[in-house]
Amino acid sequence: YKELSKYCLGIQFTAQSFENKILGASFMPDPFPGGVCAKPIINNAFNILIVTSMTTRGHRVPQIILDTTVAHEIGHSFGSYHDITPNCFGYIMSPQTFNDHKSKKHITFSSCSKDQILPILVKKGSCFEPITSPFCGNGILEEGEECDCGVTLDCLQKDPCCNPRRARGLPCKVNKKQGFQCHPSQGRCCSKACTYAKDIPNV
Repeated sequence: YKELSKYCLGIQFTAQSFENKILGASFMPDPFPGGVCAKPIINNAFNILIVTSMTTRGHRVPQIILDTTVAHEIGHSFGSYHDITPNCFGYIMSPQTFNDHKSKKHITFSSCSKDQILPILVKKGSCFEPITSPFCGNGILEEGEECDCGVTLDCLQKDPCCNPRRARGLPCKVNKKQGFQCHPSQGRCCSKACTYAKDIPNV
């Protein structure tokens, strides 16, 4: 999960088949703190998707379907839901997989998907820009920071032991006013409960 913090989005491929004819899974960026540009929270990565090359019956997934499944899950990671409205039906974010990809619609994002993706890029697209100096709120632990929980919503929902950028306390510092002592990103001496660990496991 630490390696994923260096990237906008991770893609995992597996030959393990899923149940119920599912070919892929991913985290959504809204209203949850996951998807593209999401940073690890308490040792868990949310900027990742997984795609399988095997069907539920154990057959190999055709390459064109595997490719469109990857694009479909990337769409979810960028904030697009399934296309279920009549004016956007039949595009790549359809809930069903198309066996026939002769139609360009089947490999294209609909206007509905684009409308859902745009605000996510505006809100979370900072990870596509090169980092030139430390910035509190990007979810990356940098010089001068004790922690960096990302945007305020992520901090409040998933990482309350770190002060967000616009907090009344010191931003990107341990939230000691709430009784927390440290942050797990500082190393093994800090527990997941944001208190100093009593027993440190041997390496």
